[in-house]
Amino acid sequence: MGNMPKYKEDKLHAVAAEVQAWDFIASLPQQIDGFTKVIDGDTLGQVLHICHYDNKEHRLMARIIYTVETEDYILTQQYGLNHFRDMRFIYRDRELFARTVGDKLEQVLDLMLHPEHRNLGELVAEKELTTWEFGNNLPEQIGNFVRYLRPADTFEYLNGSVIFLDYSNFANSDQLVFYYNCLRDQFFAEIKVGGVFEDTKAFDSRDLTLLEQELKEHLTEVLDYIEHSDGKL
Repeated sequence: MGNMPKYKEDKLHAVAAEVQAWDFIASLPQQIDGFTKVIDGDTLGQVLHICHYDNKEHRLMARIIYTVETEDYILTQQYGLNHFRDMRFIYRDRELFARTVGDKLEQVLDLMLHPEHRNLGELVAEKELTTWEFGNNLPEQIGNFVRYLRPADTFEYLNGSVIFLDYSNFANSDQLVFYYNCLRDQFFAEIKVGGVFEDTKAFDSRDLTLLEQELKEHLTEVLDYIEHSDGKL
C-alpha cells in the first residue's frame, strides 16, 4: 500500500475483515429506487471501499467507505465525474454511522435520482437557476462532450456551491463543470483534463445574463481547448 505506515496498513486490513460480517451492510436492500447494491472490499490508498449503490443509466453512485487517515466511516456521492464526501455522514463510530445512514439512505438516493425533489435554498431559488431557459436548452453534445447536467439537474456540492451544468467526455475523464457559490454569490467554472482540475476565468460572472453571453462566446472554444490539450493544460 505504498508509503502507508504499517500500523495504518494493519488497521485497514482489520477493518476490511470486520466489515465483511457487518450486519448493517447485509441488511441493506439489494435494490432501492433504480439503484443496485454492490459489495466492494477493495482499497485505494488509505481508503477501503465497503459497498456502493449504483445507477448505471444515470451515472450515479453512493458509496460507503472507511478511511484509515482519520478512522472515519463516510458516505460519498458521485454524479458522473463529480465525486465528493457527504459532510452529513462522516462518523468514527461505526454503529452511529450505520444508524444515521440507515435512516437516511433512501432519501439520499431519491434526491440523487430526482432533481425535482431537491431543496437548494433561497439564494438558488432567487436566481431562478433551475428554470434558466438558455442553460436548460444548451446543446446535448458538442464535439466529444455530452451535456451530463443542465440547470434543471442542479445539485448541492461542497463549500456553499451547487453544480448546475456539466459537459463531460467520460472516455477521457475530461470535463467542463459550472458552479454557483451561494456564499460569494458568484458563477464560475472549472475544467478537467484527464481527471485533473484547473481553473478558468472564462465564465466568472455575478448573474445569468452575463453568464449567457460568456457561454455564447466561449463554450465551444473552451471545450475544443480541453479536447485538444493532449492530457495536459
